[in-house]
Amino acid sequence: MPKVKLFSYLRDLNAQNELRQVAETLRDFAEEKADKGLQNDMILFLGGLTGLEQQTANRMISGENRIIEEAQKRNALNYHIGRAEKKYGADVEIEAEGVTSGNGGSTGNSVVTNGSGNIVIQGAENSTINVNTGQPTQANESEKKKDTILFLASSPSDQARLQWKNEFTNISQSLQSTPNNFELFSYRAVDVRLLQESILKHKPKIIHFSGHGQQANSINAAGGIFLEDENTKEAKLVKAEALAKLFKLMRQKFSLDIVVLNSCYSEDQAKALQAEVPYIIGMKADVKDSVAIQFAEGLYRGLANHPDDVPYAFELAVVDLELLGMDQVDLPVILKKKD
Repeated sequence: MPKVKLFSYLRDLNAQNELRQVAETLRDFAEEKADKGLQNDMILFLGGLTGLEQQTANRMISGENRIIEEAQKRNALNYHIGRAEKKYGADVEIEAEGVTSGNGGSTGNSVVTNGSGNIVIQGAENSTINVNTGQPTQANESEKKKDTILFLASSPSDQARLQWKNEFTNISQSLQSTPNNFELFSYRAVDVRLLQESILKHKPKIIHFSGHGQQANSINAAGGIFLEDENTKEAKLVKAEALAKLFKLMRQKFSLDIVVLNSCYSEDQAKALQAEVPYIIGMKADVKDSVAIQFAEGLYRGLANHPDDVPYAFELAVVDLELLGMDQVDLPVILKKKD
């Protein structure tokens, strides 16, 4: 059987919501390494996951809360995967059960799950193999690569708490109720390191930031966004100019087409990013949580139906606020990249 890089493989499984398989693999790996700390963490995690599964089966938890719980568990597993990778090294390999290479040896291609009972061998044309039969299958529409939305939430401990969970849930439900054009990945408690790592990993078409922003002032000409300090969990300002440089670098490697800064005073940051990203969406002033959440829901409902028409989706979101009789309908702003 071919071997795969353990931690990359687990991240791919985790992204497909294969939480139990990831946790059980980490538990067994920890047992093999006599890593009692990781082993106990995974035993506790699996106990909590069983409880969530039972609540779901007995209809004791709403769909909205289940989505939030699963997102939190994915983030927890990503944390444990990262710690284990740092401790044992990125080159740890395992054998991928159910995958045959056709010649009894390794194919030299990377192997990831696509969450539909198949293992996809990347780098080989039409190479999809059923994990149960080991036989090739034909790729279908649902298995084709989708555009990625990366949801990044930051609510530092020394600032007002935000309802980012509600925002994420509404976005997720908007995407699920319409044509399935996107994959949605989320990270919370985002710091500078996680900001870069998550973008590099997922190569998103859309980055959505839910958090606090700083208005431009005499000291900071373009303002910025607040992430969390890795150690204190308090607010750490990231200037808009630094974000612009980061996104410029990222666009050298993949198509980052839309940045949504769903935070107060983010028009200033949007202007700083205008030279680097095709579309930037922000807010002109201090925005209420309820307005920001509803705007996000309307925006992604529009993008799910019309993924190639960003201005149209933006206008739909604004009209949605007006239809609901909400105030602050004049706060959202969309800027197009300057040629």
